[in-house]
Amino acid sequence: MIFRKTILAALLTVVCVSLAAGDKEAEVAYQRGYELYQNGKYYEALKDFEEAGLEAVSPVIKANSLKARIASCFMSKLLYREFNAIEELLERFPEYADFSTLADREYEIAEAYFRGEREPAYWALRWVPWLSDKDRSKEIFEKAIARAPYAKQAAKARLRLAYIADQEGKVKDSLVQLRKLLAAYPESPEAKYALLSLGEGLVSLSRRGDGDGSYAREALEVLTLFKKRYPTAGEMPQVERMLLHLRDYQAERLYQIAEYYEKSERKETAGRYLAQIIQKYPNSRSAEKAEKQMAELDKSYTPDGFRPQSPSRLPKYKMFNMPAEAEKILITPQESGNKYLFPIEDLYPRPPEVSKSVEKIPVSKSATEVKK
Repeated sequence: MIFRKTILAALLTVVCVSLAAGDKEAEVAYQRGYELYQNGKYYEALKDFEEAGLEAVSPVIKANSLKARIASCFMSKLLYREFNAIEELLERFPEYADFSTLADREYEIAEAYFRGEREPAYWALRWVPWLSDKDRSKEIFEKAIARAPYAKQAAKARLRLAYIADQEGKVKDSLVQLRKLLAAYPESPEAKYALLSLGEGLVSLSRRGDGDGSYAREALEVLTLFKKRYPTAGEMPQVERMLLHLRDYQAERLYQIAEYYEKSERKETAGRYLAQIIQKYPNSRSAEKAEKQMAELDKSYTPDGFRPQSPSRLPKYKMFNMPAEAEKILITPQESGNKYLFPIEDLYPRPPEVSKSVEKIPVSKSATEVKK
């Protein structure tokens, strides 16, 4: 991880400054924290670094205390407190901060929250899995984008925000995030999925409450653009089905308008709407009943004798045979060869995960060192 290697390695270059009277207490607190940190007591060190930041008058000591807090939070896996410390450093002491590295770390923290990682609600009870912090991925993603809107992770962050809004039932907010993604990062890999998701959301909204047809028109533009940009995409059958549904919704809306005018004894106007269905949406589900209605309104109208079968709106799935089992799926205790209460044997054990060693982030030995 780039963050581990660079975030506080910058503290190794030293430029000493004279200590003010209030800074002496801060230096003492900082040294206590430094000793604890070096001994692997990161959470205990965090408290002393916080005290040093409160006691300090010099901006150098305050900035170094914040950097040490960031390192302690990182090693203690206190994600949200680490994020807040990064925000404070970038806001109050940007001249002492490595902006690029810290901005990347904010995106990493947001992604960790999105994947389900949480910091403990109570440090003393951190071993209890359900006593954890709430999901803060939305808040952190939004602040990270505001801080570095054109970072390499920004497009993915927008896509994450769109997903979060959709899961919260805020479809229109989700579409806003997707539009912003496409406007700011049209060539990013995430643009493909943004187009697909935007088209799907607009098709859903066009089904009802689309009085002026604006959702349907935008959906048609988005899905047509997707077909143009990604003609060989695996999602193409899904796009074609969405276009069929979109035409069904548009045709049904026109049919309802025609019915309204017919009931109002304005048969000529009703006929115009029915004619639009027949001409523009011949493969829609409303086309056949529009022809019948047209024939009743206009006796001179003769419907086509043959209408091609409308394409299916249902997805197609490949069929596979159930694979044969080479061995027993589960080894029961009585057949375990005197291994009762031993772990159940897995027929297809997963390969052991490579453990990622967490390197200790270097912290300045003195609170008066100056380095971004």
